[in-house]
Amino acid sequence: MVDGRARLFHGWARAAQRRVGAMGVGTLGLATSVALAGMLSVTACATAGAAPQQQQDEAIAPTTSLFMPATAAGVADRTGERNVMRSRLVEVDLAALAPAGDPAAGPERIALNLFDDAALVAVRERVEPAGAGFVWVGRVLGAQNGDVTLAVGDGVMMGNIRADEATYQVRFAGNGTHSVSQIDAAGYPPD
Repeated sequence: MVDGRARLFHGWARAAQRRVGAMGVGTLGLATSVALAGMLSVTACATAGAAPQQQQDEAIAPTTSLFMPATAAGVADRTGERNVMRSRLVEVDLAALAPAGDPAAGPERIALNLFDDAALVAVRERVEPAGAGFVWVGRVLGAQNGDVTLAVGDGVMMGNIRADEATYQVRFAGNGTHSVSQIDAAGYPPD
């Protein structure tokens, strides 16, 4: 299972690198960080096997939503891309993840308002440094199989979110905007 997910994350990183290749070295490094952090997250999820903390999880509600409707047009629209079921442009509240530039001071939970009918709560498990940025790794509250990996650096976020059978991606779309996309994971090679 981990080997199949490794191929999936490697494919996402390659696609992200092609898509943002002209945007600079920092963004390419961020794409690699997302792939590596995703591998760490998948490996941890595959080996941890910990029981859910449902009572503790339900006691604290998130206060911050990560995504806001975009006020500017992005330059990279993912609508119509292979395996993209739907997509929307957003602005990301990066300060919500790292108040005063300190990701460790960020909230334990954050609302991932991906689409009107897909709002998830992510619970932070750890934050890892990555170059001049960081990688926020967590799990999806209430999902049997749910993980969140968000890599942030230079005002850009790339992320992968899995909640049971649903898969989402956050990618930089240019002009200060990001795309949130629901991905048809069945279109990828099997594990």
